[in-house]
Amino acid sequence: MGARGPKPGSHEGIDTPTPSGKRPGPRKGMTIRAQRIWREIVADYPPAHFRPAEYPLLRAYCEAEALHFEACLKVAEEGGVIDRLGLTKEGELVRLGVKANPWVAIMVSQAGIKAQMATKLKLSQSTKRAGDEEPEKPKSKRGNLLALNRKK
Repeated sequence: MGARGPKPGSHEGIDTPTPSGKRPGPRKGMTIRAQRIWREIVADYPPAHFRPAEYPLLRAYCEAEALHFEACLKVAEEGGVIDRLGLTKEGELVRLGVKANPWVAIMVSQAGIKAQMATKLKLSQSTKRAGDEEPEKPKSKRGNLLALNRKK
């Protein structure tokens, strides 16, 4: 029968959360805007909320948010529809029609990536981890109707 479990020392170098409660910092190579988003998100959650295996997902979320923001700015500046331009044989620039702004497609794709990553990372209220505090349940507008009818 072969040996079971990991070999001794095979876990060295794996990034694990520190018992001191230190929050994970942005990963190397991230854009400046994505680093800022990382810090904002990590600061909003308990130090142990993000596990090392989730760091790549958090990075993907932050980079998607940064690119989504840039795409939104470009669409606001240029519009959702842009002119399609071409050159005549004489070298004159002419308008050939209109086309969808390519930044719209980037904006939509990054919004989808953000939505997927937010669910996987438990960033929304509906996907909190077990043990996290439960949000208050909304009070029923009709909750006291039975009590009012009994008093009459």
